[in-house]
Amino acid sequence: DAGNANLSLELDPRLPQQGYTLKITPARIELRGGSCEGVVSAAASLRQLLWAGKGSLPALEIDDAPRFAWRGFMLDVARHFFTKEEVMSLTDRLACYKFNRLHLHLTDDQGWRIEIKKYPKLTTIGSQRVEGDGSIHRGFYTQEEVREVVAFAKAHHVEIVPELEMPGHGMAAIAAYPWLSCQGEQMTPRIIWGVEDVVFCPGKETTFRFLEDVIDEMVPLFPGKLFHIGGDESPRGEWAKCDSCQTRMKTQGYKKEAQLQSY
Repeated sequence: DAGNANLSLELDPRLPQQGYTLKITPARIELRGGSCEGVVSAAASLRQLLWAGKGSLPALEIDDAPRFAWRGFMLDVARHFFTKEEVMSLTDRLACYKFNRLHLHLTDDQGWRIEIKKYPKLTTIGSQRVEGDGSIHRGFYTQEEVREVVAFAKAHHVEIVPELEMPGHGMAAIAAYPWLSCQGEQMTPRIIWGVEDVVFCPGKETTFRFLEDVIDEMVPLFPGKLFHIGGDESPRGEWAKCDSCQTRMKTQGYKKEAQLQSY
């Protein structure tokens, strides 16, 4: 009976950093980890056993360590918004199955999901779209909500990796601030999937200033080591027709628009 057993949690430097042991006897439950993350993994295994046994536990001994140090899950909230509570619930379940990274896809053509105080239109305009059936899909996280989610994840030893897309997949931001694109035309967040031809303009210094400002507000919210900036699926047709982009290419000595993407 799990309710009558003594429970102990210990750090054991002899174990692998993320490894753990779990020992269950009629009188005692011992969880040992090579780090706090290892102990959390041991607790996750214990939790799964409790689910399976409906409160009763078998006598057993587990000596385990992950094959991969990075065990990630990606949640695309840009295209389909999930509330703060839903993200936290998912994080709890990820921890139970020993995932330790949550990649949060916060911006794309179909929606901008994080509050940036210097650019309020990102959430008043970029966070909602009118679907083909006339319904409105909307939602974003305030910076305070992001802090709550990150703190909750940290307590579960899950690191959140934020993603800010550039130079492609920026239609939601461009809808809010048209000057981010080459032509500066007023548009709306994209309502279909696929690759959008209108992207950020690398010929304008204002584009870089915008991205730097956004990053300056986002980075303090996510204390992890990695920050994802996208980089894929960025058509360059608009750059070939843009005077600002062509001037940048000439100044840098570039021959191909692809070099602007690297720039």
